[in-house]
Amino acid sequence: MMHDAIHQPFGDVYGAWRAMEELYREGRIRAIGVSNFQPDRLMDLMVHNQVVPAVNQIETHPFNQQIETQKFLQENMVQIESWGPFAVELSSEDMGAIVRLDTKTSSFFDHRDPNIVKQLGEAKRPT
Repeated sequence: MMHDAIHQPFGDVYGAWRAMEELYREGRIRAIGVSNFQPDRLMDLMVHNQVVPAVNQIETHPFNQQIETQKFLQENMVQIESWGPFAVELSSEDMGAIVRLDTKTSSFFDHRDPNIVKQLGEAKRPT
């Protein structure tokens, strides 16, 4: 058994999600989830479909902690998974210092920037 995810909140998200829901209901995949979905896009997906994503894989690390998104995911029973973690064992003092590092800004790119959306969409087009 496998799991599958939609990696960007763009394109035919609903068509892809419904196809994955069907595979999930058939027992052909164990879990379905998303990546890089902000709370507004995730809620939109949840209210228009039957299966709630099991996971949302987002960029999280000391410099972009996404505290509000983490709370939203917990409230909606969606597991957070980081695609940009820094794996260290930390003391409570370290954790306090890390909280103060949060710039609330992506170190890679902004998924809400229309120019980024256009570049991502154009990169997927066959030539």
